[in-house]
Amino acid sequence: MKYIGLDYGLSKTGIATGDAVLKIATIKGTFETKFLFKELNKIYKDKDIFVVGLPISMSGRYSKQTFETIDFCLKLKNNFNTDVVLMDERLTTRQSYSLTKNFLNSKKAKKAKDQNSALFILQMFLDNPNIGINLNIKNPYKIEELDSTNILINDVIIKNSNIYNNSDILAKDPYVFWWYYKRNKTSTTLFEDLKNEYDVIFTEFDIQIKYKKIIFLR
Repeated sequence: MKYIGLDYGLSKTGIATGDAVLKIATIKGTFETKFLFKELNKIYKDKDIFVVGLPISMSGRYSKQTFETIDFCLKLKNNFNTDVVLMDERLTTRQSYSLTKNFLNSKKAKKAKDQNSALFILQMFLDNPNIGINLNIKNPYKIEELDSTNILINDVIIKNSNIYNNSDILAKDPYVFWWYYKRNKTSTTLFEDLKNEYDVIFTEFDIQIKYKKIIFLR
């Protein structure tokens, strides 16, 4: 089994590979994204695992770019029927460019940054697999109607659009963020974006926010 590291972009995608035993990432190259699956079909072997950089703003928030990357990763899971691990890629692009420009001119450094970012992303995972986030598909909950509109949804998927459209959503789980974003619903990863008190909180986990009623979903 090997790991395939990707720095995904709408135009270009960098690829690196690494052995599960040696745990050393090596550059495969930079490829046009429109031909990416054709290239990955040449590289992928049964039970290989993809490690993909997840774009996150420096403040820690998800964005449209985050959504596009997760959307691609779900296609990756479906196409290869394998696991996808997401890695916070903050600073990796800047680090790879800074390192490369010390040895190449600016034009060549820019051209090499995608594959170098893939290398950094994969090597970070190989050095510390515990910091990776497994991309898992979560089932939605169907909830009975509520009178309250002062609701927080904490990292779970509520199927009722009339509930989630009138709720604040804390979505640290990438799939949960993707699910709501696809339905044009804004969420946040930060507690500081939320109110201090809610009438109702839907959650699977304990959450340190004041509330009147908390509903644990199982």
